[in-house]
Amino acid sequence: MDDGRLAESVTSEQRGKVTWRRIDVERGRAEWARNTAPRTETGRSTVELEVESPDAARPDGKGPRPPSDLSIQKARKEKALATKYEIDVARESRALVGRAELERELFELGRVIRDSLSQAAIDLPVDLVGLETEKEAQIILERHAAEAALKVADTIRELMASLAGEPEGAA
Repeated sequence: MDDGRLAESVTSEQRGKVTWRRIDVERGRAEWARNTAPRTETGRSTVELEVESPDAARPDGKGPRPPSDLSIQKARKEKALATKYEIDVARESRALVGRAELERELFELGRVIRDSLSQAAIDLPVDLVGLETEKEAQIILERHAAEAALKVADTIRELMASLAGEPEGAA
């Protein structure tokens, strides 16, 4: 009664140290139904927010009845719980990846790219010494570029597999 579900149907009267409460049963049933969201077998509410039509009259007949604060707060809570549940499901199914994990993987990708370029800078002068034609130099440059691209592609494939929760090499 103190939680606001029966605000209109319960009247209290203080007599000395005793508080007498009277309940209008019919009004209380309607108010309880309006302010209590039905639950499924999982305990989650099945109602987000039922705002009554503007022409729904208040019990005192003085115009439209606004939704109770309790029903609004309960609807917000249920919506937040549903959103949290969806995020948890997405995270468990690996459709949602944590920022720290993604940053780690991208750092690893950047390291592979850096290492490939560094290795090419070391290998190219040795491979290019003594070549007689431009065509030979072009073939060596293309081979180094292809090797670096394959290393990057493999790393990206591994990154995608790890973010999807698959074992490495399964992709």
